[in-house]
Amino acid sequence: MRRFAQGLKIAGIAAAMLLGVTIFPQMALGDGETANSAGPESQVVGNGVPWAVAPQEANDEPVAFEEFSRWLDGIAATNGSPKDPTAITGSAPLTWYHKFNSKWHMATEAWYMYERDVPNVAGNVVDPITPEIGANGAFCKTGALRCTAPEYAIVNYVNREFSSKFMMGFRSDFLDDKKGQRTGFATKYTENTLYATRYIGSTIMLRPELRFDDSWDLPAYNGGRARNQFFFGMDLIYKFWT
Repeated sequence: MRRFAQGLKIAGIAAAMLLGVTIFPQMALGDGETANSAGPESQVVGNGVPWAVAPQEANDEPVAFEEFSRWLDGIAATNGSPKDPTAITGSAPLTWYHKFNSKWHMATEAWYMYERDVPNVAGNVVDPITPEIGANGAFCKTGALRCTAPEYAIVNYVNREFSSKFMMGFRSDFLDDKKGQRTGFATKYTENTLYATRYIGSTIMLRPELRFDDSWDLPAYNGGRARNQFFFGMDLIYKFWT
């Protein structure tokens, strides 16, 4: 299989399994190329074994993490030098749904994602590489032109149906943007939301929510001036057909 640095290619393996009538776990492994690529076409090599490829030079991730990342994205290695690599992305999500009874149910999703060979925008390297338009850089260690930018997150929903026209729920999220490539700030986030859904007739839906967001490690809201934020909003949805 050939990968082309200027293209956008996504490939993946997904599996789902139904256990009983209330639990539905789903797992997926995927990889793909992004528009942040900057090198010639590359060749996928290896045999699917996590330790088959040595860690890439000038990367600031531990060896075990690097080997796992290479296995997850298909044991990808560039034909050129480390100065001219191909950006690779990968993800591994896990979802779980559970229905307690006719009124209560929950849904949980967790995932790990990463992008390899992301340009360093931390201002701690000579002659930094400018990310392509529409792509974000990462906050890498001092002296590294590029690095792997991982993130992992988990979200949980608990819903209560009061009637066919009204339900309420609570959502809690956690995100660790380890290199700041997703949000622009290398920090951990939590979010807690209380929300409701109200039907008016069969065509109008009101969805208010009250949410509190917090940035753990550094101010990441209001342009980097606030550590947390409070939000209230509401959707008004008109359904054209049911």
